[in-house]
Amino acid sequence: MSTAQRAIRILLFTVYIRSFNIYSFFLSIESKLLAERSSSTSKFIITFLYAASIVFGLAGNSIAIYFSVTKKAGNRITNMLILNMAIADLLVTIFTMPVNLLYLHVGPRWIGGTFGEISCKIVRFSCQVSIPASISIVMVVSIDRFFAVVYPMKARAFRLKIKMVTLAAWVCSAAYAIPYGISFGILEHDGIYYCSPWFPPLDNMTSFQIYYLITFVFFYCTPLLILMVLYTLMSRKLWKRRIPGNVTEERHKSSEQEKRRVIIALISITVVFAVFWFPAHVMHYITFFRKTDVYPKVPMEIECLLYWIGHFNSCVNPCLYVLLSRGYRRYMLQILQRFRFFCNFCGFHRRKTYSLSSGNEPALLVLEPCRLVGFSARSERVCAGS
Repeated sequence: MSTAQRAIRILLFTVYIRSFNIYSFFLSIESKLLAERSSSTSKFIITFLYAASIVFGLAGNSIAIYFSVTKKAGNRITNMLILNMAIADLLVTIFTMPVNLLYLHVGPRWIGGTFGEISCKIVRFSCQVSIPASISIVMVVSIDRFFAVVYPMKARAFRLKIKMVTLAAWVCSAAYAIPYGISFGILEHDGIYYCSPWFPPLDNMTSFQIYYLITFVFFYCTPLLILMVLYTLMSRKLWKRRIPGNVTEERHKSSEQEKRRVIIALISITVVFAVFWFPAHVMHYITFFRKTDVYPKVPMEIECLLYWIGHFNSCVNPCLYVLLSRGYRRYMLQILQRFRFFCNFCGFHRRKTYSLSSGNEPALLVLEPCRLVGFSARSERVCAGS
């Protein structure tokens, strides 16, 4: 045996030993999938949830992107942030959700050949870059709102740098996803192809554990802490703020109601982030730290459901844009008013609001729901403040 042949055999043996844990892990997923084919009802429910989320996410984020690109009116910085958030969430809808839905039905199986190899890397990279990008841009939006409310004099200086900050968020997210793009490739076993981490650095379970510890710290704990601190300071500032000059009792009451709505909105954003992403991180812990004792006992439907809760956050984000942009709110109302059903049973009236920030744009604007009187075709709307 020549020296070159001996070196090749040693290299192949080393790769096999290093990848054995992750390889056996993917085979355990396959056996788990085969053992659970009978639970068709739960699979149908999870499939429906993913399909509905994909449709809702595509529609909501596409509308947001169209608005940000075509509508020149309004605040350009706010439109730019909406555009970036919508692109990140659209990537989650296009790549991450369908991959998880595919995983529910066929496990980690993939297609072979050059196309399979390239698509495996692209899809895995896109899945990993989209979620951190979405979370990071939410942080940028929160910091922007914080300066607008608490330090309005410094808000302009921050907004001059916000494009670079947003670009940095995308670069950091791409850097985070590079190991996935490098490590994942096509693995063949008994004529079946798998899209699995075959190459370094994620070719063993220890590397995955370190990778997801970084994920938990930098893309859950840190953003959650930032949201809690910023929104607590914003809520205190808003609660203490008073309308200057002599005001009527009605205007004072309206201002207090506005404050409560804004504070509830800020708390809701934090709670939604914490609650939606926590189940996914629990599943990460079970998958990569309890893979031998706990993970085999978790039904695949439950696994996909826990991940779906986190991914559904990208479908909820378009609803938050209403709080960020007055122009986006008007645009959405124009779309909603085209549907007779919506107009007959629910309406929104843009109530006069008093700015709670010292800048040119209010920190948050709230839509006042109308109350319908009667149920006939000529029912009247009675809106607060009208």
